[in-house]
Amino acid sequence: MRYILLFKGSCAVCSKVAGMVDDLSVENLEARAIESTEVRQILSGAGLETPGRPALLMTSDAGVRVVSGWEMRRHLAGLLGWRRARAIARLAAADWHARLTQSAGPDVPSRRGVVKAGLAGLAGIAGAAVIPGKALAASQPAASGPVLSIAGQSTVERALAVSAVQTAIQTFGPVEPTVQVVTSGKEKVLVLAHAQSNVVTLVDNSASATSNPTVLGMAPTPAGDGIRFLTVEGAAIADLAVSNGRATVTAADNGATPNITTGQFRCFLTCILGSVQLSCALACASCAGGGLGLLQCPHCILCAGPLGIHCARLCF
Repeated sequence: MRYILLFKGSCAVCSKVAGMVDDLSVENLEARAIESTEVRQILSGAGLETPGRPALLMTSDAGVRVVSGWEMRRHLAGLLGWRRARAIARLAAADWHARLTQSAGPDVPSRRGVVKAGLAGLAGIAGAAVIPGKALAASQPAASGPVLSIAGQSTVERALAVSAVQTAIQTFGPVEPTVQVVTSGKEKVLVLAHAQSNVVTLVDNSASATSNPTVLGMAPTPAGDGIRFLTVEGAAIADLAVSNGRATVTAADNGATPNITTGQFRCFLTCILGSVQLSCALACASCAGGGLGLLQCPHCILCAGPLGIHCARLCF
């Protein structure tokens, strides 16, 4: 059996991930751009349509198949093994990014488009099939699964007028014009992207949010092994990572963040650790630590975003 990982040459994220998988030098597995002559000939000869997202082309004497999404990641997990979980998690992120870009056009997501990105579907192959063991019991996000959409202009304007958000902009730089919304159960969180600093500002937009909502920053950890929660002034609060197959939450900078007491720190760390799922922590840590950027790591936005806001609102 010959396996060819297909990616769109115009998708920089997809190309980067495909190159990473190709560099693993796994027998019978290679990466090729969908636009390549060889790939087009194989697809045309088999009467198959050209996929518009990352896919796995499988050829053998029995015929030709093309699979994508969950089935693609399942096959790759078998080829790569759990020790290469980073490749699977980042490929899941690239797959999601390609679908979002395709549905939105070349520049920004459509305001009418709603991307329903079930976290288990994206991260499950990394958390369940790739890394053995049970996930930690979770109360967040809700079992209904998170939904990612685009915020309306009036919602964005209200958020930009919040004092804490203005402080975040002064700290992390200007935000992108398109603001995403994560809806997870009762949690609704705005995601403002600071492209210059690879930081996102999370704003509580739930029905219970006040005119002074909970606001939190999120960025990759300096070590590249997970994500870091920040105050809007840029002070580090806590790091979410994975160690020895378990989710870990540690106080960043020895808990020296201004305006947060020791009791509040303990509350936040306990809340995060008691609520996070291993699949979320693994996929988010693998993707955020791979240099793709938080906006290209839906695992972080979809699960860690609402979780961070939930715990910050509870503890701070």
